[in-house]
Amino acid sequence: MRAIRILTAAMIAAPAILSAQATPVRWVTAARVADDAARDSAIAKLEGFLQEYPTSNLRPNALFQLGELLVRRADEEFAQSQRGAAAPATTDTSAAARTPGSTAAGREGQIRPNYAPAIARYEELVRNYPNFDRIDAAAYTLGTLYNAELRYADAARAFEMVTAKDSSRFRGEAFFRLGDAYFELAAKERGAQRRTLFARAATAYEQATQINPKDGDIYFLALYKLGWSYYNQATQANQTEYQQAVNTFGQLVDAYDKLTPEQQARLGLRGEAIEYMAIAFTQVGGAEAASRYFSSHGGAPYQTVVLRRVATSLRDQGDFPRAVQAYRALLEQTPTDSSALSIQREIVDIYQNRMLEPDSAQAARLRLAEMFAPGSAWAQANPGLASQASAAREEALRQGGQFLLASAQQGNKARYAEAAQVYSRYLSEFAQSDSAQAVNNYYAAALMGQALSGQGDFAAAGAQFARTAFEYKDTSSPLAQAAGQNAIVAYDSALAHNKNDRATQDAFFATVERFATQFQNTDLAKKALIQEGRRASETQRWDVLQRTFQTYAQRYPDDPYTPTAQKLVGDALYKQGQYAEAQVQWEAAQGIASSKGRRALADTIATLRTQAAASFADTLVKQGNYERAAEEVYVALADKNPQSERAPGALRDAIETYLLADSAARARGDNDASMKARQRAIDLSNRLVSQYPNYQYRLTYQTLAARLLGETGQREQAVTALQALISENRNFAGRADAMVQLAVTLDSMNRKADAAKAYEEFSAAYPKDQRAADAQYNAAVTYAQANDNTNASRAYATFASRFPRDPRAAQARQQRIALLQQSGDSSAANAELARLCSGNVGEDLRATCAARTGDRYFRTGASLFSEYQQEKLVITGRVTAAAVTKASARKQRLLRDMSASFKKAIESGDPKSLAASTYYLGLAQWAYGDFLKNVELPSSLTDAQRAEAQQGAAAQAEQFYNQAKQTWQALIQKADQEEALKNDAGAQPWLERARNALNGNVDTNPPTAARPGAALVVGE
Repeated sequence: MRAIRILTAAMIAAPAILSAQATPVRWVTAARVADDAARDSAIAKLEGFLQEYPTSNLRPNALFQLGELLVRRADEEFAQSQRGAAAPATTDTSAAARTPGSTAAGREGQIRPNYAPAIARYEELVRNYPNFDRIDAAAYTLGTLYNAELRYADAARAFEMVTAKDSSRFRGEAFFRLGDAYFELAAKERGAQRRTLFARAATAYEQATQINPKDGDIYFLALYKLGWSYYNQATQANQTEYQQAVNTFGQLVDAYDKLTPEQQARLGLRGEAIEYMAIAFTQVGGAEAASRYFSSHGGAPYQTVVLRRVATSLRDQGDFPRAVQAYRALLEQTPTDSSALSIQREIVDIYQNRMLEPDSAQAARLRLAEMFAPGSAWAQANPGLASQASAAREEALRQGGQFLLASAQQGNKARYAEAAQVYSRYLSEFAQSDSAQAVNNYYAAALMGQALSGQGDFAAAGAQFARTAFEYKDTSSPLAQAAGQNAIVAYDSALAHNKNDRATQDAFFATVERFATQFQNTDLAKKALIQEGRRASETQRWDVLQRTFQTYAQRYPDDPYTPTAQKLVGDALYKQGQYAEAQVQWEAAQGIASSKGRRALADTIATLRTQAAASFADTLVKQGNYERAAEEVYVALADKNPQSERAPGALRDAIETYLLADSAARARGDNDASMKARQRAIDLSNRLVSQYPNYQYRLTYQTLAARLLGETGQREQAVTALQALISENRNFAGRADAMVQLAVTLDSMNRKADAAKAYEEFSAAYPKDQRAADAQYNAAVTYAQANDNTNASRAYATFASRFPRDPRAAQARQQRIALLQQSGDSSAANAELARLCSGNVGEDLRATCAARTGDRYFRTGASLFSEYQQEKLVITGRVTAAAVTKASARKQRLLRDMSASFKKAIESGDPKSLAASTYYLGLAQWAYGDFLKNVELPSSLTDAQRAEAQQGAAAQAEQFYNQAKQTWQALIQKADQEEALKNDAGAQPWLERARNALNGNVDTNPPTAARPGAALVVGE
């Protein structure tokens, strides 16, 4: 599309070249006027003449002159109208406006002269007077006016009239104009009609080249338009016209080069002809076709220019493969031409950015680096372009290396080596370039990639990274920092493969130190030093280890790792045999660690120091000299440095040494030595606890002292120690064990009350401890042993409440009640029993609760007996059944109430209550018999009536006596059948009363309680 736009622009310019011929022919006659007024007057007179004399022989001449004047007026009026306003932009979107070589392009829609009046007069002249002696001039002028009005078909007919007249002096120019008319008509058509009209245009242009002078402007313009007519006829199926266009443009350039400079400047056609010649070549074979053409014509001065244009046009048309072919043909023909460098760069660009063939682009880059290298043929031919070639080669090698490195990083690992090779070449040639440092980094990355893929050397990569970081002007940039870091990684990787390579070790250590110095304010510097120290330790380079961490500690005194670094300096000194210096260093490191809150590290250092000091002690222990080891090493250390953090640790080691001595003594049966060792362990433990109350292991040794006191028979001191341990350390993990040990110790000392309290305190303090239940029960038992029944009873109650599922819970409840009763607190005992019997009663209390329930109901019934017994049957009026019923009502009500209570007492199941209540039921029946037998009758009865009434009452009384005996007999029989009832101590007195009653010895004043004491109110 770019080529079409270029051609269209060129064709738009063509009419300007022909402006002299584009103006209609104007004949100078006597009618010409000097000014507008005279012109307008002449126009008026001629028009008047034509109107007045329509058949005059002078009419053709008058029409000719009038047409000329009307054209002139139209031009001048148009020129005057344009002086105040610029011509509007074209809005023509017709095919002609878009066709290469069309003069209509850009003209449609513009304001132009109004030639209509002149055209009308010329049309009349041409139509009505074909034999007019100047008819060819009139037709030519009419054709130019039609052309100005874009009436190309009418213009063609007018110009054909002129070309038909062999004698016309306008014939040669008319052929050119005829070609233009057909060209414009063709531009608006499509298909076969388009090709036909372009062929007519080509014929007209050919005639113009044959008739017009070979050195005239019309000749060259006709050749130019002829080439375009051939080009516009051609298609992919009909390429002959393309070749004709090439030949025509070539003919034009050849002839053009023979013109004078003035004529060449005026026409300006050479560049466009060469451009369009090249475009035509792109349609008929590109560079190959151009080469054949020039070969057949013996070459041409402009051959290189055309080939360059061919390649450029193919590139712009998107035909990239043929464009590359054309560029390469150029390079083959003119390998030392100054343009060769730009051509090769164009090839690289096409492959890289147009065809997206990175491998081909890479080959082109490397080719560029070779072709234009210093000393090459091209370089010798173009010494003035050396700097441009150098810049292009620098870029080519740099980009070539980047491509290979990127390809390798994406998986083609073989290209790491290729990238390294390219980068190595770059650095050998462009070591001073602005990109050298970055390229050096890429070179190192390529070497690193080789090493990682098993094809290279990590140390070589490390060397190049180090060079990038430290051997260029900019050693503080992010690039330098990253390169330094990568150098460390590369060397470290090399050591991982062969840690004993001394040269690599030295290179690694040197790189780390340079990096840590250059970038010492970064975390990476710290990490690098730490890694250096690790490698030094691994390879036993103790001098490097010492130097490295001394540097770290000096540079970063406030860093969290500094205490560790200080400690490692001491380690290095120790490894080098500098024992005293190591101790000093360790002590300093320990102080720093403590000040920084690094307690674990401080402990570690303390351990190290102790280990160093303890080496002698270890030897003594192995020899069995425990006391010397403890006293001469550990205790001496604590004595010497009581304020040192190492002092409590030393005491601790002394204690542990004495414990070892104790074990050894007991193993050999030496009790005295064992006792002595334990006593010394006790003393040292007490010293440790009292002298260093904040020591982290204080509780451990406070506990140990208490335990050893107990084991050595010093129980009073053990109790005191345990009590202090428990009271002073509420959150102590071993506090529960200490509380148990205290209680057991007190118990063993027969301090029962104190022991019981200790047991109970432990159980309350640690309710989830599996020993809590035993402790609570022991507390109750021990309180009882101390004759503290109140606390014992409470302790049993606590046990039964807290541990209801414990097998001893029932026993605890019974023990509590028994203790309450023994203490004489009957109300408390009764209240407790009532509480226990009020809910779901357990099997252990079922009998007790039943006895209490039965006794309560028995007492209720028995309490009514006295009143019941005193009630008499007294009849004061007539002796009737109603009178007897009335007199017996209160007695019977009391009997029902007593019977109901006795029945519930019997239902309680308690043997004693059952026997007593059953006996009372029989006694109530017996008493009712007495009630009837001893009736008091009214005095008004006769003796006979009284005897009869007494006899009836006695008979009824006998019935109740028999019922009483049956009740007593049933009780005796039940006792004979049930061993529990028979053998119950509480029931036996009542069974005996029943037997006596059966034998006629009925109680007149029986007891009113089933058991001693007041009845308990328990749930029914």
